[in-house]
Amino acid sequence: GMLGNFNTAVYILDNAVAVVKKVANHYPDDASLFYMSANIYMQQVYLLSYLPDKKMAYLKARFANENINEALKQDPENNEFQHM
Repeated sequence: GMLGNFNTAVYILDNAVAVVKKVANHYPDDASLFYMSANIYMQQVYLLSYLPDKKMAYLKARFANENINEALKQDPENNEFQHM
């Protein structure tokens, strides 16, 4: 059903973040990896915002924000996320 698909989508995105983080451990100066994580978290926020309980969405939004801040530290010239 709908909820099963929903949970699967959230789970797949969690796995995607885990993979990006593993790669980021090897390339800690690569800002694009932080942007990638932030993007995945934002996709989760979008999905999770449909739930009546917004706690999880807020948590993922915070993770997205932390990753964007990390990316901007690595890559201060990049203005891709300045408007967020």
